[in-house]
Amino acid sequence: MKMPTLFPVLAVAFGLAFHDDLPTRPVTSAPRPDFGVAGGSGCYTVHGLIHETGFFPNFAGTLSGDLEGTSNTELNFDVKFLRPTGHIPGQRTLVITGGAAPALIGRTIHMTLTAIVTGARRIDERAQIDVGAEGSLTSHGSLNVLTNPWRVELEYRGFICP
Repeated sequence: MKMPTLFPVLAVAFGLAFHDDLPTRPVTSAPRPDFGVAGGSGCYTVHGLIHETGFFPNFAGTLSGDLEGTSNTELNFDVKFLRPTGHIPGQRTLVITGGAAPALIGRTIHMTLTAIVTGARRIDERAQIDVGAEGSLTSHGSLNVLTNPWRVELEYRGFICP
């Protein structure tokens, strides 16, 4: 399949596979927990928001909360649909420029992730850090395909060890 033809096919697939039969909850900002070093291990527990825009398969944006900086996500075309969900592998790169984890400032962190998209709007992700630190993050949020470009808003939580 030619690349220019793939994007309309994916848009139609998202529309057909993920019709709006499932309600989604809005991304909310929970009370921020006290930030600290997890159990004296040297690892940080982190929480915050990822805001990205773009079109499948590339999204870019900002990272805020305990980690501050930029976020770039590249999803793979190896999408598996199990109605009403799509399982999409990908990778995300975070460039940390600030936040509550001083040992991570100035680092570039690469993660391998699996995104589960439900109802064309709900996103749940699991990401394993594989370069720049150790740890994992989970993210929950929404995808808005009615905007141009598409908008992704995720709340992340997890732990990172420098």
